[in-house]
Parts: sequence; C-alpha cells; structure tokens
Amino acid sequence: LSEFGTMKPAQVIAPALRLADRGFPAGRHLARSAAMVVPKLAEPHPLRALLAPQGKVLTVGMTVRRPELASTLRMLSQAGFLAFYKTQPGAIGDDLLQANRSAGGLLQAEDLASYKPVARTPMTGRFRSHQLFVIPPPSGGITALEALQILNARPALAQGPTASATLHETIEALKHAFADRAKLHGDPAFTNIPVEELASAAYASGRAATIQPDRVLPPQSYGRPGTDKPLSPPRDKGTSHLCVIDRHGNAAALTATVNLSFGARVVGAKSGVLLNNQMDDFTAKPATENAFGLVGDEANLVAPGKRPASSMTPLIAVGPDGTVMCAGGSGGPTIVTGVVQTLINLIDFGMDAEAAVSAPRIHAQFLPDSVLIEPEVPSDVRDKLTARGHKLVVTPAPLETAVQVVVYRPASGTQPATWTAASDPRKGGKPAIAPR
Repeated sequence: LSEFGTMKPAQVIAPALRLADRGFPAGRHLARSAAMVVPKLAEPHPLRALLAPQGKVLTVGMTVRRPELASTLRMLSQAGFLAFYKTQPGAIGDDLLQANRSAGGLLQAEDLASYKPVARTPMTGRFRSHQLFVIPPPSGGITALEALQILNARPALAQGPTASATLHETIEALKHAFADRAKLHGDPAFTNIPVEELASAAYASGRAATIQPDRVLPPQSYGRPGTDKPLSPPRDKGTSHLCVIDRHGNAAALTATVNLSFGARVVGAKSGVLLNNQMDDFTAKPATENAFGLVGDEANLVAPGKRPASSMTPLIAVGPDGTVMCAGGSGGPTIVTGVVQTLINLIDFGMDAEAAVSAPRIHAQFLPDSVLIEPEVPSDVRDKLTARGHKLVVTPAPLETAVQVVVYRPASGTQPATWTAASDPRKGGKPAIAPR
C-alpha cells in the first residue's frame, strides 16, 4: 500500500473485518474440509472450536464468525500492519509466540522483529504473441514459464484442449519443467539457480526438440542435461489466490498460503490467527517426498532464514494489443499445471475465461512417474496417451485445485474495453465485479 496503493489500511481491511465480525455462511469446500479435519483434533482445541462450534461440525450454510480475528483486524486497521509483529504482552505477535510454543514450536520474538518481505524482479518470457510475467524462485513461476516456453518452441497446439496430442505435448513440457524444479530450485539467497538459462528461449528450444510426438522419454532425459543429482518429488490445500484488473487495465495477481489444509492447525487463542506449516515445502532430506509427493535436492534443505521452494504461480500475460490476462491458483503443484493449461486454453484455443478454467485437466510433475487425469477426459484420449507410454491415474473427482483468471481487452474502434473473469468451479468459486 505504501509503495503502490491509493487506499488506507482501514479501507483495505474493512471487508475482511466485516466478514469476521458479522459472519459468513460456510460453503461446500469449507464444510467438507471441516468434516475431514475435526475428527483428528483433540478436545479442547482452538481449531476444533472454530470448525465445530458448540460441538457441531460446520455444514453448508452455517454462519461462521471470527470474533478474535475481527479484533486483530480492527487493531491492524487502527495501528497499521506492522502491529502484527509486535511482541510485547497482549500484542498480536505475543499471542502467536505463545500459540507456537504451546504446540512445541521454536518461534522467537526476534524472528518476528527481523522479518522483512523480499521484493523480487519478475521474470519474463513469451508464449505465442504474449509477454509473460511470473514470480521468480523460490516460487513456482519459473516452472510454469519454462513449460510454456517449451510449448512455444513446438508447433502450435491445434487439435483442441483435450486432444491426446495436446495433452501429450503439455505433459512432456511439464515433466521437463518439474524435473528442473526437483533438481535445482530453492532459495536463491542460499543456492545458485541457473535462472537466466532456465527462463531463456534457447533453453526452451533445446528441451522442446527432445519431445517425441508418439512416445515418452527415458526418465533421465527430462530437465537440464548433465544435472546428475538425486531427484525428489508437490500438494497444497491451504492456499488462496485472487486476480484483480482495474478499469485502467492495471493487474495484480496475489497468492497467499498456509500450505496444507488449515496450515499447522495451530490458532492464536486471542488473535484468531491460523499459523502455517510452510516448513513442509522444504526438503526434509534429498529424494524424500513431501506431503504433495514433491521431491527436492540439497538446494531446498531447511536452514535458518531460508525460504522454501513453492508452487505459487501468480502470472500476468500481456498481448500485443494491450490485452491483459491475470491468472493464478491454489492446490500445491497443481497450481503450476492448472495455470499452464488455462493459459493454453485462453491463447491457443481462444476460449473465454470460464471455459478455459472449467476445461478438464491433467497433472504431471515428473515424479512420481504418473499423470493424474480428470474423469471428464474421454476414454479414447486416455487410451492414446497410454499408448504413448504415459502412466495415467484417473482421479475419482476433479483435481483439488482452483484457478482464477481475469481477462482485460482494451477498447478498439467502436468496441469498448471489456473484462471477463472466472473462478474455478472445482472449489465453488465465482468472480466478483466491484463498483467503480
């Protein structure tokens, strides 16, 4: 807000404060998550009190109120966002420290006092006629960028979004990108990541040339050649994403996460703040899977002050006519694959926002050596993918991922500027239009 915004903190906080104070009806996704988590929580437990008020597990339509969180938001709106990190008795930070320590954590007041966000220069690349802007490591933007640029170096996808040729090319590009993620990604402050190489059109062309239209490659052929390192295999449930494009065409893509479903399942008793379990995004040890089946190398081992590799993929694409596409999502590593496929649907197949987000998807992350495929993909397409050597796992329901997209097209001739948006039906989302 201080660098780029035009509103006061109290204005920005007001909608969330209103929801926390007055309450909101539980949706299908929250009710289902509560039903899964509550039986695993001991009594008494602050999260159990939130998800099962008066002992009754949340169901669709029940009103959810967050009075403790409302008090925290009210304090932030009055004192500013830095109040979150204050640790004197009764402060928000002090409550977080007590919640962390009561759960066996190691958080110290110095950790809150010394925390600073890191502003990074976006990475850029191209997909067809669009310029892409993504967040660099340790986040997942480089993985999406690499996959899209590999596809950009291949013949245009022309057979439709669920054609076997389209899905095969997409899977192979994603496997190259995720192989590099497993071998090379981590916090650039602690490890040397060949970012410029991985983001270059020349590197993408080299990987694109290895793709065979009728078969998969040997496992060692994916990713950067000569990187002889152990490979380790992503899955998120506590992530939210939003895209906003204003009336001037300015765009913001914002991803926030507590990592797994309800994070660490630790809640500040007085602040109502839910703590994350972002530590799971680190590599516990090389070649060992995390909760999402992702693996990593020494580059992503845990260390003090280090940020873990992440699948968060906020993305902005700008067309030659000034068209702006803003995308991102939730769902661990399926964020990357969901955003990539949504961009393909928008740009290669000219689909509108809703159709691009709703179309059936696959998910391939190199390791494990299998491809998740939604049940809506036709059986004959699955057969053709299997014949190429893909090991398919048909999911019983749509993937636990949610992609958001907003598309702005500037005025042209007599046609006014237009905005279209979609929020993934897989998690019951729907877009909003704010009054000017």
